[in-house]
Amino acid sequence: MNTEKSEKLGELRELRESADELLTIELDGLPPTVNHMHINARGRRFRSQECVAYQDYVIDKIIQSRAREWPFSGRAALTLIFTAPDKRRWDIDNRVKSIQDCLARAGVIKDDTQIDKLTVRRIYGNEAKTELILEALTE
Repeated sequence: MNTEKSEKLGELRELRESADELLTIELDGLPPTVNHMHINARGRRFRSQECVAYQDYVIDKIIQSRAREWPFSGRAALTLIFTAPDKRRWDIDNRVKSIQDCLARAGVIKDDTQIDKLTVRRIYGNEAKTELILEALTE
């Protein structure tokens, strides 16, 4: 990772240290894109197997990390740091919805409309991973 990227990531982590952190987890891989979250069959829309498997994995990780009572009912800030193993092109915002849905399904938040601040970064590394940081907004 070059120095500029490292400094920016450090700044992002410093900003979040001053907030009321609700949840921080590191996940293997990247979430499915919005385009791969659903399938249409028999005139209905269903979550895809890829989406169900990833969301089950994330929910299990969230449950294992529970350090407080949920659901959180206040306003929240969500930071996602996607580490991509290569430079293939993909839209960074297409991966956010699946994570927001996981937070609601796991009972961390009541609804993804509680997220008033969203920060998303893509960095490059050796392995695909996702860092999720959820914080309470005090403003």
